[in-house]
Parts: sequence; structure tokens; C-alpha cells
Amino acid sequence: MDRGASCIPIWLRDDSEDANRRPNLSGTAQRYLKRLGLGVEDLFHHVLATLHDPAYQEANAGALRMGWPRIPLPGWPAPETAGVSPASEQRSASPDKETHEVAEALARSAARGRQLAALLDPDTPVPGVTTDALRPEIAAIAVPSTTDGRNMTGDEFALTARWGPPAAQSCPARAGSSNALSHRKNAPP
Repeated sequence: MDRGASCIPIWLRDDSEDANRRPNLSGTAQRYLKRLGLGVEDLFHHVLATLHDPAYQEANAGALRMGWPRIPLPGWPAPETAGVSPASEQRSASPDKETHEVAEALARSAARGRQLAALLDPDTPVPGVTTDALRPEIAAIAVPSTTDGRNMTGDEFALTARWGPPAAQSCPARAGSSNALSHRKNAPP
């Protein structure tokens, strides 16, 4: 991990109760998520998506440099901080249209954050990136090609080493093979 990075856990666990964990959120944030019908992981992924958004990074460059950016939340402040008591909020049987739209906006952002988290995790297969055919917007980023301008395919991606004296170079060896190692041993100092 980068030495300048900060780790803030999503979940907290009491030492005395190993099985019980609770979200590392204020009561206000927990009520906000409950009102929207979303969970702590949704909030985490929304934050991840927001922090990696180029428009957000440009608008909040100073706060990001200081290490304490503010993350915008759709529909914030929650009703209890805007003069509505939690008790009156609980009396409302169904969420209104605005609450539904806010929940949808946060859920869309969280979905982008989940995609980003998968891309950042080298152990997670990502359809259209590391598995299946490349998505068109990714395929255009870098297309490996041969020296004659053709797109590389199949065996052309195999690494070939040409170690050793010129006579040995007529027989290319694959990296890691005993042939490659013996050419390396015979290479001039």
C-alpha cells in the first residue's frame, strides 16, 4: 500500500464479540442509508466512484491534496438533519418519489464503484476486460501490433528471449525454458 494512503474500515468489530460487527458510520449516515434502503457497501462504492471521477478531482483538487475531501451524497442532508425527526420518518410507510430517485442515483454511483473496485483488484476477473472479448472502449486504448503494423494474435504474445552470442540467437528460446537459461549462462560478461 502507498505510504500516503489512509485505511478507514467499513466495519468495526468489538474485541469481546468476534461475531458481531457494526458499520463504521455515524448514526445520521446509518439513518440516511436506511431511508434509501441501501447498505454500507453501497456507500463505500459510491465514495470510490466519486474519488476517481475526473470532474470531482478537478473541482476538489485542494481538498484532495489536504487529504480530507468532502464526498457529495445525493439527497443529503437526511430528513432528520433538515428538521424532520426520525420518528416522523418512520411513520412514512412508503418512500416518496424524491427518496426513490435519490436511492437510484446512489445505487448507480455504487454500481460504477463496484466496477472500478473490480478493475483495481488484480485477482477479480472482469468481463470485457480480463475475460471474454474486450469492450470496444477498452480495445481502442492500446492495440498491440507487430513491426509491420498487423494486430498481434495468439502465439505472437509469447515472450521470446534472444540471449547469448550471435550464433545462439538463431535459435530463439522462450523465457523460463532451460534453453533460455543455458543461452544466458554462455553470454559474454
